[in-house]
Amino acid sequence: MPGGRKYVTLLTIGTKSIFSGNGDPNGSLSGLVNDLYIQADGSGGIWRNLDGATAWAQDASVETVTSINNADSPYTVLPGDAYVICNAVAGPITATLPAIGTTGRTIQFVKTDASANEVTIDGNGAETINGAANQPLTSIHEAAIVHDNGTDWTIGFPIPMVAIGDLTVAVGETRSYRAGRLTGDVTNGGTLDGVSGIVTGDFALTNASITRWFGDITGNVTLTGTANAVIYGNVTGDIDAADGTTVTVHGDVVGATESNASGTIRVYGTVTGASTGTGTERVFSDRVMGMWTGPGTARTVNEYTILTTDIVPHDIDATGGAVELNLPTAASWIAANPDIPFIRISAVNIANAATVDPNGAETINAAALYTFATAYDSIDLYPVSGTGWVIR
Repeated sequence: MPGGRKYVTLLTIGTKSIFSGNGDPNGSLSGLVNDLYIQADGSGGIWRNLDGATAWAQDASVETVTSINNADSPYTVLPGDAYVICNAVAGPITATLPAIGTTGRTIQFVKTDASANEVTIDGNGAETINGAANQPLTSIHEAAIVHDNGTDWTIGFPIPMVAIGDLTVAVGETRSYRAGRLTGDVTNGGTLDGVSGIVTGDFALTNASITRWFGDITGNVTLTGTANAVIYGNVTGDIDAADGTTVTVHGDVVGATESNASGTIRVYGTVTGASTGTGTERVFSDRVMGMWTGPGTARTVNEYTILTTDIVPHDIDATGGAVELNLPTAASWIAANPDIPFIRISAVNIANAATVDPNGAETINAAALYTFATAYDSIDLYPVSGTGWVIR
């Protein structure tokens, strides 16, 4: 064989054979048309004979599992690669995707080691992955499926798996992490978008954004700086929202909540723990009803400004202290909610002052403030642009 290359015949059925060896067989291995060749060094995948002689081509129709490490980097993904197993113990790995063009093709990547070395899935030339130049994998068992949609590469959902270790997202980094379970902590200084998984550790965000997290968190959720998060799941631990941060939980919170002066916590579910916060904490019960309470009760909300997106009825419970609701401007409500003509507010307890305050110089029935005088009283406030609100 040219170059001293050696090949072995793995199987012969009738006139067809399957060969194996190291290196490219093209021009050096004789075979019959449609004979197959398996490149044993893992770098070339499956080859098919084209001419009944020594012409061979890589066969994209045969999906293979390919294992790579730092010595293979940068690795160019081959037409037959369907699963790329990446071990970055010896150093970082870059895997470059093939050019767009095989619509419907998917390739799954997984990082199998716990080292700090990153696996980078890189687009071909100027081609992108979910609009970004590359997609990093930084945690053990972190995986991504990339899909050729004919225009660019998009990331789909991998097979659920257990991710052992921490997930760290650096400042300025955008990640789409998906796993069945994450047993470590999530430390996020960048952006997580469209992520899913059960977190058994703590969830800490600093100047970061979580636009969607689907899954339960059994540790604590802590937000600092300008962080914000939307969590679709239950939180077993505590929630701490520092000044300027916002967290919304679509689920139940078992632990305590603490929102600092300008921090905001919204829970669409129930909260079992106590509140020690001084900021805005809003809890929607299972009846989809906003319940506002004063100091000393389950939630501490002394004062809250109703948003134009707060279209559900509002209840005030002033058992533990005074509660004041501030209205948005009448004009902003009309612009945002042309089909919702009023805001409904009820007072379930008026042991302390329960008041509604219009915005700036606006009024409620020509008065600067409305105070509930009877428990279980309810008012419907209708906006009048440029004037304020009237009760009907």
